[in-house]
Amino acid sequence: MNCAKEICRSLCKTYSGEMLLHGDLHHDNILLNGNRYYIIDPKGVVGDIVFDIPRFILNEVDDILNGDFHKKLAHIIRTVSCKFNIPEYDIRRLTYMEKLMNYYNLYMTDNKSITINN
Repeated sequence: MNCAKEICRSLCKTYSGEMLLHGDLHHDNILLNGNRYYIIDPKGVVGDIVFDIPRFILNEVDDILNGDFHKKLAHIIRTVSCKFNIPEYDIRRLTYMEKLMNYYNLYMTDNKSITINN
């Protein structure tokens, strides 16, 4: 957990933008109507846009825990890195941090959130 906190602090320094984020972005929360997309069910958190990326990635790969998992994850990270001009290393760290903190919040704290002090 300490490793995730340090990664978070480091990433917060690098990506310090503040905007309203979705907080739970995944394919089930993106609807297509004709030629328009609609994003639904936001959690409404504030931070840099990079912090919405790992939840999306993790939701995409949670369903593919098979032999192609690592290949698919690497492809998604490479694609997101190219599209958003964010280093793959940072996306990997964001994804690691998100998964670890999610696990901790779900299984170790009885759904009580933890906070990261910058």
